[in-house]
Amino acid sequence: SGFGGAVQAARLSKQWPGKVMIVERGNRYPKGSFPRTQEQFKNIVRSHPKDKVPSVVSLPEPSNGVFEMRNYEGMDVIVANGYGGGSLLYGGALMEPWHPDADKSWPTEAKIQNIKKYYPIVKDVLQARPIPESSPGREELPKHSFYKALAKNLKRPFGLLDTGFFFGNDKNNPLPPGAKEKNKYGAEQEACNFCSECTLGCNYHAKNSVDLNYLYAAENRHNLKVQDGKIVSRIEPLDEFGQFNPVMTGAHGYRVFFTDALDYSKKYIVETKRLIIAAGTLGSTEILIRNKTQFQTLPFISNTLGKGFSGNGDFAGVVLNPKEESGTHYGPTTSQYIKFYDEDDRKNSFVLQAFSIPPIFEIVDWVVQKINSPGDGPIMKVWNRFRKKIPGITDPNLNLPYLPSSMAAYAYVGLDSSDGKFSYNKETEQVDLKWHTEKNMTLYKKMMNQTTQIKELTGGSLAMGAPNWIQPFRRNFTMHPMGGCSLGDSIDSGVVSAKTSNFGEVFSYTNLYVCDGSIIPSGLGANPSLTIAALSEKIAEGITGQAASSEL
Repeated sequence: SGFGGAVQAARLSKQWPGKVMIVERGNRYPKGSFPRTQEQFKNIVRSHPKDKVPSVVSLPEPSNGVFEMRNYEGMDVIVANGYGGGSLLYGGALMEPWHPDADKSWPTEAKIQNIKKYYPIVKDVLQARPIPESSPGREELPKHSFYKALAKNLKRPFGLLDTGFFFGNDKNNPLPPGAKEKNKYGAEQEACNFCSECTLGCNYHAKNSVDLNYLYAAENRHNLKVQDGKIVSRIEPLDEFGQFNPVMTGAHGYRVFFTDALDYSKKYIVETKRLIIAAGTLGSTEILIRNKTQFQTLPFISNTLGKGFSGNGDFAGVVLNPKEESGTHYGPTTSQYIKFYDEDDRKNSFVLQAFSIPPIFEIVDWVVQKINSPGDGPIMKVWNRFRKKIPGITDPNLNLPYLPSSMAAYAYVGLDSSDGKFSYNKETEQVDLKWHTEKNMTLYKKMMNQTTQIKELTGGSLAMGAPNWIQPFRRNFTMHPMGGCSLGDSIDSGVVSAKTSNFGEVFSYTNLYVCDGSIIPSGLGANPSLTIAALSEKIAEGITGQAASSEL
């Protein structure tokens, strides 16, 4: 039900009212329901003792929290788990791919120029706009002036991003913070109050997550059925008698098995003419790998399944104690960028996006203690050293509502090697991922060097990457995983078709589609949410025969 699945839900339920159902592993998050207290943080992650996944946090009791954190070889991955998918936790950036080589390896009919027409449609639905730099009840964003000055010193271009935050329906007259208004699809939202808690889930419905537009319209206008808190496992193609037959390829539909996300003894079955897998890069790839390799119910899926994983060139930078106010804790998470593009080093070019940081240190400290109990493990030691570097954090329990303002935090996004690979491990029954950190070290080092340069320009005391980048770990992480079920011209080059005639359909199967970040053939060098939704609009257009528009 993220940026890919929500589009499908809206378009298909409009075409076939009451005949479309979403099965979503995560829970719904009504206004005010995202965790904020230390007690609530205990249930903030997805964890189940019976799951065969390499989780960063493994709890003794099942938890269906909004964060899922995986620990793969060379790469940690953080994804959302809830009704609304990645839109619940994303920083709001709706960025079009800008790098000239972003789609260099893509099939011709899938290239960005052929999906570009869907970008303004998605932006219109998500009411995208740059953040109002000054409006009633809000001070001018300090981070905008901080990064404008930084870009000028670096002699690099600065720009404001289109973002998915709610400031009212009138673009020329933003509402004051907290003012309520129904959006154009009927969902009530509050105007953004600049609290910086976007990546923990917006408790004010001030972020235009897809549960407030695409999914809201599908449910309230077109009778979309929703099974939330359910996890899909097995998929069986049916024969003309409605029986499972592994040589069938979807002409007679599919049987889908799923369970309660917390109690696996509760089992459910649904039969359907058309099946769209939109469980995100990790979820969709795992579902298809298990059904091809472990269950052998979908044996004809392309052997390229699992290939082409990308972390989207994600890298984190932090500078402690810059001399100027960086605005780290005020304003939406992501609203501007600095572009670092060098024609003579195109593949290692990237953008920097400044982050506003929510009150996350209590969460991080709790997570680290869960990993290293008792608290003398290697990660805990690194964390304690990092914590001591930040003035004002002295309480060992971190019972502080916010980080001190003496830091600047930002994310880099670039083009990585996009050659990670998912595979099924028969011994552990896990779907593993192998990522080649060394292949991408030139890009990561360039980003880290840029962090050091920013420290020097801003008079900071320390430059660092994410905690897992500190020696001896040297692991990267991504919140933008892509690939694994890539678009291709044929079954030899991809899992799903890039041909306009059946765009997004799984090769060898009829009426089986994949529709999320897993189909993107390589890293984008930009936040992927907009492109995922645009690809989904193209797929939905092919299925329904109806042209995409901002009408839902």
